[in-house]
Amino acid sequence: MTRTQIEYLKWLGYEDTQEDGAILEYPKMGNDGFVWKGAKFKDVMRTFSANYKRGYLRNCAKRIINEI
Repeated sequence: MTRTQIEYLKWLGYEDTQEDGAILEYPKMGNDGFVWKGAKFKDVMRTFSANYKRGYLRNCAKRIINEI
């Protein structure tokens, strides 16, 4: 992964981590949020996108339930 790609991930909210073997983490994603040294940028973006959509939809469902 290039420095530019790492900067893109930081712009999305990834942070430096102390986890062994990981270079970044997205704290709200739990174990899915770690970026490992050998990870491909496209794979990390797919995981981020899937988790982001899942979280967004979960929040929408909670709002709908609360209004019913």
